[in-house]
Amino acid sequence: VEEIQKITNSFQTDLGLDDVLVVDRQRRVLSRGYDNIQKLAAEWLVHSEGVINKGGLYQIFSRAPVLNGTGETIGDVLLVQVLTGNRQLFEKLIEGSGKEAIFFFDPVGNGDGKIVSELGSTLDDVTMDIERNSVAPGLFTAKDGMFIGAVLPLDYVFGRDNWNVILLQNAESL
Repeated sequence: VEEIQKITNSFQTDLGLDDVLVVDRQRRVLSRGYDNIQKLAAEWLVHSEGVINKGGLYQIFSRAPVLNGTGETIGDVLLVQVLTGNRQLFEKLIEGSGKEAIFFFDPVGNGDGKIVSELGSTLDDVTMDIERNSVAPGLFTAKDGMFIGAVLPLDYVFGRDNWNVILLQNAESL
């Protein structure tokens, strides 16, 4: 258990993660030692990646099985990162894309054009409804024409099509 704790702490530090969990087949969390065994909710172990709502905060995770010498699964390792309000994650997105971005979740999945549950943004003054005005298929203007934007589904990341990111390009630079 001590070796597991060292490895998970190293992962957590090196990758900048919020948590690294090691779970046995009975869903008991081993990475925090046997003094504090708790069972992980079964929903964490259904998919190899996804998003979980934990106390109103959305967390993104990826999971990999731990195999013994004969190929039998003896546990799982989960890498966990908070998604809600994670400014550092959004800053990395700006660096990579060169655009402003808003992550949002539509629990109903009706795609009616409103941001139902904003997870975070690179903008400081985003309101829940950014007043999208369609100008072409897949493109819209927002915030009184200050931005040109597009909504991209994140189903390839989260496994569900009601997770989205809005990418906004400052209209003055276009």
